Amino acid sequence: MAGQRILARATLDEHDVTRNRADLTITLMTMLEQGQGTSLIGKTLGIVGEGPFARELARRARTELRMEVSIAPADDFEELFATADVIALATEGTMPLIAGPELDRMKDSASLVNTCAPDLVDQTALAQALMFDVIAGAALDVYAQERLDPLLAQCFGLVTMDRLLPTFS
Repeated sequence: MAGQRILARATLDEHDVTRNRADLTITLMTMLEQGQGTSLIGKTLGIVGEGPFARELARRARTELRMEVSIAPADDFEELFATADVIALATEGTMPLIAGPELDRMKDSASLVNTCAPDLVDQTALAQALMFDVIAGAALDVYAQERLDPLLAQCFGLVTMDRLLPTFS
């Protein structure tokens, strides 16, 4: 038909988005552990959140990575931080959920992974935790601002998509 345009758009259903986010989280966890020279097998993954993404990540961590998994709601996760080797955020939000006190509760050998919502992690507190070896590492796919906090960008033990993508080209 003259004058009409047909727009084709690829859409992802919720299951695809959940699976893609789980893929990314598993990849970031694996990159962190390889950088630390350790293995995820037998380690404990603590997942903060209870939705479809949390369930998919838990299933894949158990089957693919042979990890133990604990899941806690976003409003009651303190105990999880003291026992988990890796913390993965699987919830949405606009307020920092993870700041200095939460990072201080983590094991010094533990890592934090956030592929969900940029405002969940206080970047300054995360930078300090990495600089002072409060935690072993962090992997982020989302940032509170358009770009990573400059202080955090200087931290050893941080994996971001900005740092990963050049290694795949």
